Amino acid sequence: MRCNYLFLSLLVASVFLSTPLLSNPAKKCKTVTRATIEERFGKPIKCLKDSEDIECYGNHLQLISVQFDSSDGVTSIEIITICNGLESLTKLLNVIIPTNARGKYVQKLQRSPSSHSCRRIYEEEYQCVRITYSEELCMGCAPASIKANWNVKEDLDKR
Repeated sequence: MRCNYLFLSLLVASVFLSTPLLSNPAKKCKTVTRATIEERFGKPIKCLKDSEDIECYGNHLQLISVQFDSSDGVTSIEIITICNGLESLTKLLNVIIPTNARGKYVQKLQRSPSSHSCRRIYEEEYQCVRITYSEELCMGCAPASIKANWNVKEDLDKR
């Protein structure tokens, strides 16, 4: 009887002191760095317009503008296409910031000017990053952009 009590006590203690069997790695923020960007897109190119503290990558069909903090972490990124629409940009964004590295999903907000507008705008808010998607649909092609801004308060704790 005493052995059973000891065994049960050890079992209960191990359950309370052990790490959870199912951890949730999908809720962690991913820190995107200058090295990550340059590994994927190469060295910076000249930006179309001069902007202090912003570096550009890619080409003139898909231009990527990035702002870094003093530790070379990305604080904001904007991806623009002249005519290829959101689908190509979304694929690129998912390479830079996979959905499982954005933190907990908070909400999706529609920001389009009106239901009859040619412009479609919406935002996705995550624990770590807010992403704004914008696309023009009435021009024969589809100029589009995606802007991602890190929630600095949440992200700094993870660096």
